[in-house]
Amino acid sequence: KISKERQEEPLTERTICGVSVRKAIFFILTVGWMILIFLFSARPAELSSQDSSRMGHLVGKILVSDYEAWPKVQQDRYAEEIDHAVRKTAHFAEYAILGFLLTGAASLGNGWKSFLQPGFTGALYAASDEFHQLFVPGRSGQVSDVLLDSAGVCFGVFLGMLLWRLVGGIRRDGDERQKNRKRRACPLEPEKNGEN
Repeated sequence: KISKERQEEPLTERTICGVSVRKAIFFILTVGWMILIFLFSARPAELSSQDSSRMGHLVGKILVSDYEAWPKVQQDRYAEEIDHAVRKTAHFAEYAILGFLLTGAASLGNGWKSFLQPGFTGALYAASDEFHQLFVPGRSGQVSDVLLDSAGVCFGVFLGMLLWRLVGGIRRDGDERQKNRKRRACPLEPEKNGEN
């Protein structure tokens, strides 16, 4: 079990010119992902439906063993039947990725409160995305989609938190093992924290 002191020990991050490398990389990925979401949302309804239909056919090929032997009409009907599920799953997944990326770009402290910022930012972006769709031909903005997108963000933030905790624990354990090896190699050498 990790002691309370070790749990609260902050991780040191690599920096370049005073900027955290992790934050910089995740910030760039986050902005890129937001642009991609915006571009998907800017597609008119007809193109968006074609995208969903293609995904429905792909799901059919993966999940149904004799899907390709079906007549084209039956394949189209299958893709149409799962269209709603495909769209909602895509909403959830794209915002889960956004939540994960926002978590990586955030200033991560030692408490759960430090993860409220990425969650709130992602939910705000979800709301703005649905508002944006009000101005796209054939598309609409829906409160239910904002809620689903926000749930995806929360899931992504949760995964990011777990990964951060896991990586932090592994790094702290590695640092501790390295300190112990040095102590065994040079038992008379004073510690760097000011003790003699």
